[in-house]
Amino acid sequence: MDYAPDDDMKRSVFPLPPAAFTGESRVNPPDAALDWLVRGWALFAQDKLRWCLLSLFFSAFIIIPLLLYPGIFRLFLLLMPFFAAGWHEVCRMEEMREETNDRPLPGDFFTSFTAPALIVPGILGVGALWLVWEGFLAMLYMVVSPSSDAALFWLMYILYGAFSLPILILPFVMLLLFAPPLLYPPRLSPGRALQASFTACRKNLAPLFFLALLLSLLVFATILSFGLLLPVTLPVAFASWRAACHDIFIAL
Repeated sequence: MDYAPDDDMKRSVFPLPPAAFTGESRVNPPDAALDWLVRGWALFAQDKLRWCLLSLFFSAFIIIPLLLYPGIFRLFLLLMPFFAAGWHEVCRMEEMREETNDRPLPGDFFTSFTAPALIVPGILGVGALWLVWEGFLAMLYMVVSPSSDAALFWLMYILYGAFSLPILILPFVMLLLFAPPLLYPPRLSPGRALQASFTACRKNLAPLFFLALLLSLLVFATILSFGLLLPVTLPVAFASWRAACHDIFIAL
């Protein structure tokens, strides 16, 4: 049977393969923070009971070990990128539920543990804590002891916590904030993911700053409620973060 000479070319070219994810990010206006929070609440409002149950499951998994052995906090920091990637995946599944009929389950929090690359931002987070906080405390104890000059010790402690600590920790936050969803499902190498996260934060400092302020109000309300609002605050915060990921990164 005769066919046009370009038939083989058409069969080999179409359909076009999807473009590879490069970690390219976009700039968003400052008022995008409010939109991210609204979308986070809207996702939570679709099924409040289910989100609350998922939050309680996650909270119990984290809080109970911390209460039994506070020193395990470093392990929690090491695993935080895995949990963050799991929350992102759960939020993404919930967004696509009408298309796929696939509802997230408690076990979906832990699917990210199949991505060993997430240990890199975990180690970086633990290292940042040791360097910025515990390193400072060690230096402070060498310079001035609470027993010798308690007033000076606590003055330096408060000033460091209020002013220096946020500035010193900011570069680490920028490196880690968006790294988990870039590493699971596998999209970028660890080094490229950290670089893409830092670049995205640098481009969107204003909306991310306002989002942090809005979420801080939620956290403050949770503290005033003695933790009763945690099943609401936790999914809304992660869903808002997921909305920010979706708007900042192309094809995420």
